[in-house]
Amino acid sequence: MKYKNETLIEVYIDWCEVSKVKMDYNKTSFDMRITVLMKKQLNTNGFECVKKDANTMTILRLSAFKKYFVNLNGVEFGVEEEDDEVE
Repeated sequence: MKYKNETLIEVYIDWCEVSKVKMDYNKTSFDMRITVLMKKQLNTNGFECVKKDANTMTILRLSAFKKYFVNLNGVEFGVEEEDDEVE
């Protein structure tokens, strides 16, 4: 998914409002936090989840995010557990 940086923060603000999460960042601090998170966590150990280009765009690589969180949690997403209930 490719977003203009301004659009990405708008989407995040909307998500915070719907989820009732306190949002304390302005556009600059939000962008700086994304960059730090990208460099120190999300794009480490062979993962490249977020990429920023020179045209004020942010690219979110969803397949890389999925692999990152599977690796982090040791749990595959979207896998239903079998029901052990005997009929």
